[in-house]
Amino acid sequence: MHGANHTTTKHQKGYVLLMSVVVLGSIALVVVIGLSTGTSVSVSDSRSIMIAVQAHQAANACAEEALNQLRIAAGPSSGSLTLNGASCTYTTTSTGGTTYSVATTGIANNATRHITVTVTTVSPAVTLSTWRDVAGP
Repeated sequence: MHGANHTTTKHQKGYVLLMSVVVLGSIALVVVIGLSTGTSVSVSDSRSIMIAVQAHQAANACAEEALNQLRIAAGPSSGSLTLNGASCTYTTTSTGGTTYSVATTGIANNATRHITVTVTTVSPAVTLSTWRDVAGP
């Protein structure tokens, strides 16, 4: 009888060890899955931020181009640019006298950014009174 109890105790210890490994492995798997899900969300968020920045840079580039065209032509103009996967458009309108308003839109993938610039004088140099990011055109 003594030998049968000893074998049962060994099997119970083995079962407890096996169950402990399974439980710990399950916990480790849940932690790894949780961490990898957070990482993929972070990568997605980072990509969205990069796209928004690219759209903003495109809107800035069009504002610079519009100011350059205003300096050269000293009058209203419009145009567009394509830059490294992003694009932008600009329109310059006269608001009276020597003042002008520049409206730009930068687009990259699904991100859109808008900038407005107010110009107070064109000659002898272009003078700005505002440069703002805006919600829409």
